[in-house]
Amino acid sequence: MHLYKKILNICFILTLLLLASCNNEAQIPAKIVSFEEAFQFKKKIYLDERVKLKSIQSLHADTNGNLLLFDLFSNQVVLVDKDGRLIKNITPESCHPGHNWKPKAANFNDKGQILIITSTGEIYWFSSLGECIVRSASTNNSPGGHLTFDDRGDFYFRPLIPIETYVQRSDSLGKLRMKFKVENSLPTYTGFAGIAPIASDGQNIWIPLTHFDGFYVYSKEGKKLKTVKYASPSFKSPQKDLSTRDTDKLIKNIGEISSLVSFLKTKSGAVSIYIHRHNLLNNRDKQIGISIFDEYQNNMRYILTDERGSFIGNNGNNLFYTSFIPTKVDTAQCKKCGTNTTMGLNEYQLR
Repeated sequence: MHLYKKILNICFILTLLLLASCNNEAQIPAKIVSFEEAFQFKKKIYLDERVKLKSIQSLHADTNGNLLLFDLFSNQVVLVDKDGRLIKNITPESCHPGHNWKPKAANFNDKGQILIITSTGEIYWFSSLGECIVRSASTNNSPGGHLTFDDRGDFYFRPLIPIETYVQRSDSLGKLRMKFKVENSLPTYTGFAGIAPIASDGQNIWIPLTHFDGFYVYSKEGKKLKTVKYASPSFKSPQKDLSTRDTDKLIKNIGEISSLVSFLKTKSGAVSIYIHRHNLLNNRDKQIGISIFDEYQNNMRYILTDERGSFIGNNGNNLFYTSFIPTKVDTAQCKKCGTNTTMGLNEYQLR
């Protein structure tokens, strides 16, 4: 009997240790690799000469490989096929003629339909070919450049507001289901992260934060499930009490802080991209930090690179894209492009 009690006590202690280890938020150490070790170059995509973009804020792909390009600076959402040929320059003219079009976020749902939310929170749905389906209600908030869907068809985004960081969840027509606060004492709109990436695996919501390299995972109901932090070389966060929210001081010292550029959910985990401005003086060619998290192996590879085009999208098969301006050699090789091509995309595969 005494031995039986001892075994029970040992089991109880082991259970407590297991629970403690499950709640541990220790940083995952990085294996430092080269850009070539992590990414295999696949091909170049030359965009149709009719596509005139100033930049690309976000890029999404549907199941057919069509690409949805969102350019914040020129107020454009452009749909092209997998070879860069123009399908549609998406506008609301067919359902709201004369509208002052200022899109703020765009993405495909799982049926290939396109949701676009404007800077004033207006909701527009388009077909997979870019034809207007319906103009719906307003979300009453402007998204921070990105939106994502769960497996029920609800969409989520992080509003750009100056005092808090939270996630807004709405049904397909924009009816607010709930809002939940993200455990982040630094709001997105502080100057060192002007975007608000958010991703989903259908079941849970993945949210990168601005004051550490890593992300939170929340349930659809707003419950925080876990925190994943990386021990990334060169990553620098604000050296201060985060709860004070001294935004002016943060903006003043932005050159000493790593700034989030984009966050991409992959089939095997996630990729975070930061710009390390503190390397400008001493290591000018190594400003981009790329953290590649493998969810199944629970490990992380880290790259400090001179690759100037940051990754802006993936298609679910671990393919990534960087933008580039075609050279004379490029346009000569691309017979269909003509000489007026202004932008192309490099396609990579995650090794």
